[in-house]
Formats: sequence, structure tokens, C-alpha cells
Amino acid sequence: VKTKNMELSEAKTAIESSLPNFSTKDLCSLGGQTTWTFATSEHVFKFARTKKVAPLLKNEKKISAKLTNELPVEIPHSITSREWSALPYSSYPIIHGNALNPNLLFGAHGTSIAQQIGELLTSFHIAENSELTNKQDSNVTVDITDKETFSRLPVPMRFAAGYALRKATTLLKPERPSLIHSNLKFHHLHMKNDQLVGLTGLSKARIGDIAHDFSSIFAEVGWKGIDDVLRFYKRPLGGKFEERVEFFYWTAPLHDINYA
Repeated sequence: VKTKNMELSEAKTAIESSLPNFSTKDLCSLGGQTTWTFATSEHVFKFARTKKVAPLLKNEKKISAKLTNELPVEIPHSITSREWSALPYSSYPIIHGNALNPNLLFGAHGTSIAQQIGELLTSFHIAENSELTNKQDSNVTVDITDKETFSRLPVPMRFAAGYALRKATTLLKPERPSLIHSNLKFHHLHMKNDQLVGLTGLSKARIGDIAHDFSSIFAEVGWKGIDDVLRFYKRPLGGKFEERVEFFYWTAPLHDINYA
């Protein structure tokens, strides 16, 4: 069931009621797909749109705590959790900077920016560690996608899509599962004075295939951009790297549908 948009006044009331020490001066909306996101000059506030999104906010807090001081950029920290209208929301100190413009990778500072992204992903893609987050079995992911997304399609198309997804998944098993961001859109990369200073959007981070993160780069800047970043990336890519990147590029929207 689609929920109505959260108004700015509602967010302000929620924050002032449950976080009285947090200022709501100049509160503005930042939109968001799975959360209603608002911000002031000091804090970001993320409200879950549905109960299904609640685990994502918990995951973001868990991942942020584990990665503190492990990355070359700032990430959300000191995350505070509250509840409003039976749904959770979280807040953290804002990371100042502008969203990375994809065109900058092809500009005068493109090599430096590609290097910073490559170094960031090298640090982020640590080897699988059960203490960081639960590994999500690919077969479970496919079953959920088939049930929750493809069930909305006409029957012949549903079976065809489900078969294609299962076949592709069996061919593209990650050789070295690692912690991945899983939602590495460029608006989650924060720049200041041509320097990468922050990384946000950690709510979907999980153990998975590194090609998933590179598929987000592919969506923004194509293979040319990926090749530039790979010059500075120090982790093994595994076999069929290009096929895996394109697989995640084409299936990425399915996750957004599930959490819509």
C-alpha cells in the first residue's frame, strides 16, 4: 500500500517531540526512495516509509558502527534511533559536501576523483565477516524477487522473467563475497573542493558481489568511468566481471520496486 508523503510540518513535529535537543531550524526535504529524508545544517533525519524499511535503518546503524575509522572518508556516525507513528526513524550529524557530478570524472580532476573512488571501494570491500552483517543467500534473494516483484507481471512474462533471473544468478556466483555498499549512486558520494569527503546511503550494505557496486558506477559513467576507477582498485575482480556488472545494472531496479 502506498503511503502518503510526509509533510515538512509532520517531520518537524516528530523531531521536536522525540529529539527535543535537536534543532529543526531551516529543516528541508531531501526526498528519498525508501525513506522520507529531511535535513538541517546540523543533522539528517530519515523516516521509514513502511515497516518493511525498518530493518534497513537498523542495518545502516550497525554497518556505520563497524566501519567507523575504517574508510578514507566520513560516513554517518553517532546514529540516533527513534520511533514516530509506529515507524522508526534515525538521525546523524550531516556530512557537508555536494553530490558527486558524474561529469567530473571526465574533467580536469577526473583521474584524482577516480583514484579516490577506487581507494574508497578497496577499503569498503573487506572480506566476508559474519560479524559485520548477515550474508544474504542469493537463492533467497531470487525467491523474494520472484514472489514480490515478478508476481505482479502477467503469467507468461512472470515465468519467463523468473527463469531468466534464476539462470543468470546460477551463472554469476561471486567468487569472493565481500561487504558491498549495494546502493552506490553518486548522490551518496559527497565532494568538497574536488575531494571525496563522505559516503552515505549505507542502509542496504550487505555481504555480496563487488560487481554490484561497480554496476552503479556503470549506470553513471559507463565502462570508461569504471576502467578509470579500476586503475586504483586493489581487490580481485573475479571471473566474468563485465557480465556480472551488467547483470546487476539490469536487475538493480527490482530492489527499489520491492521497497517502494
